[in-house]
Amino acid sequence: MDRLAETRETARRHRSRALHVYQDEDGMMVVRGRLAPEVGALLVQALAAARERLYQQARATDAAPDSHTLGSAETSQRLACDASRVVMRHTPDGRVVEVGARTRTIPPALRRVLHHRDRGCRFPGCGRPFGQGHHIRHRAHGGPTTLPNLALLCRRQHRAVHEEGYQVERQPDGELRFLRPDGRPLPEVPSPPNVPDDPIHVLRARH
Repeated sequence: MDRLAETRETARRHRSRALHVYQDEDGMMVVRGRLAPEVGALLVQALAAARERLYQQARATDAAPDSHTLGSAETSQRLACDASRVVMRHTPDGRVVEVGARTRTIPPALRRVLHHRDRGCRFPGCGRPFGQGHHIRHRAHGGPTTLPNLALLCRRQHRAVHEEGYQVERQPDGELRFLRPDGRPLPEVPSPPNVPDDPIHVLRARH
């Protein structure tokens, strides 16, 4: 490659640099970008150092999201319903010797089927299009990660089920039944009627 072509290629790579960090509608943080090699190397080192620091904090605080507040068992179960897992091996003195690949509690293929079936949050009256997979019978109580044992809930309603006393059950016919904290059932909210793109034209055609 001649000097001119190399200069052009360097300029093209420079123009293509970008970094986008934002919170998705389901609450997950999304990071996308293209970085110069030396900047990318620095970012990887910083993330590795932060991961090690968080790991040491987690070992010291026992399920604490920060160094001051302990998470409840209900919160921990909610987070474990639909989470990423990274298995780390460490020595008795806490030094990390191996970090495994990240895996999901709910595998990607099963998640796609869950979203296709539920089409949004199943909590009565909600219907938000983005949600988290909820284990109806939690994994901590022997519940399997299978489609019949999963329901899609948005973050707000997922918290309501785990931490505010609401309950959800799968009926023998496969339908879901939601209960208030006092045990009374929540009524199903009917779906809104389908409105045609041109309702005036439809009315004229009918008359």
